[in-house]
Amino acid sequence: MSAPGSRHMNVGFAPSGRIWVTSGEASLISAHGRPLNVGRGPQHVTFALGRAYVTSGDDGTLHVYDERTLRLLSATRIPVGSYNVQRLGGGDVVTPSLNAGTLTVVGGARVRVARSCHDAA
Repeated sequence: MSAPGSRHMNVGFAPSGRIWVTSGEASLISAHGRPLNVGRGPQHVTFALGRAYVTSGDDGTLHVYDERTLRLLSATRIPVGSYNVQRLGGGDVVTPSLNAGTLTVVGGARVRVARSCHDAA
């Protein structure tokens, strides 16, 4: 679970059926009941191809975990304000930035789409 007393932000149900709970304030999230330090909240989580993608929009980071083992596979800089993260068809993962107005395709391009960009689907 997240840090005691913190507010939860997002609940993600992995394809394996396990639950991930992110925080609105703390730097800890709960993955299968185990705490992971992923950067300041608020965070969001999505899943694709056996991986869990967790954003920390205030820190401008994206952490990618093996969804089953919880092993950290990578930590990447993304634009500050990239709170939401979404899996698209074909396994692509994108994160929009409220601050920069960009849409980042994980492992690919970063495109400016507006002054502010909140969601992508």
